[in-house]
Amino acid sequence: MRAAVCREHGPPDVVKVVDDHPDPEVGDGQVRVRVGAAAVNFPDVLLVANEYQIEVPTPFVPGSEFAGTVESVGPGVPSSGSGTAGSGTAGFAVGDRVFGSTLAGAFAELVVVPASSLTRIPDGVDDRVAAAFGVAHRTAYHVLRSVARLQPGEELVVLGAGGGVGLAAGQLGALAGAAVTAVASSA
Repeated sequence: MRAAVCREHGPPDVVKVVDDHPDPEVGDGQVRVRVGAAAVNFPDVLLVANEYQIEVPTPFVPGSEFAGTVESVGPGVPSSGSGTAGSGTAGFAVGDRVFGSTLAGAFAELVVVPASSLTRIPDGVDDRVAAAFGVAHRTAYHVLRSVARLQPGEELVVLGAGGGVGLAAGQLGALAGAAVTAVASSA
């Protein structure tokens, strides 16, 4: 399969696209997804540079967020309709549209993840939007609701609004009814 592979730690340009990376095997409780879109996040850059909280041994396929279509389902995964999407007990079937996250592996045509890390994509949401939703929006949501306890009518200043979490914070803050001021260091 085609994949972006990090064979040595370093700057982003050490990652090379190859056409002959082996397809990942599906194990018990896992689902293989044909990736339609993958999002790039700062932790992906840190993993490639070996500057993240944990080390991923080379070679590896970077990429933590993705969206696509279920290609195969491993043993122990309930079929569609037998659980609630995102609950950790959701069922999946070939053809289901899903998004999810993993430490690494999303910058490839195929990714294998535990079924519990997947959520169905709602109708009307394309793969690019779904892929970019998970990490940045969950992080921003947690900060705005759990830490800042943002309330409608409050003022929210988002520093770093040009990045993924900053963009998400601005969007979510506006949806929460805050007056949002976005600040970025460059155009």
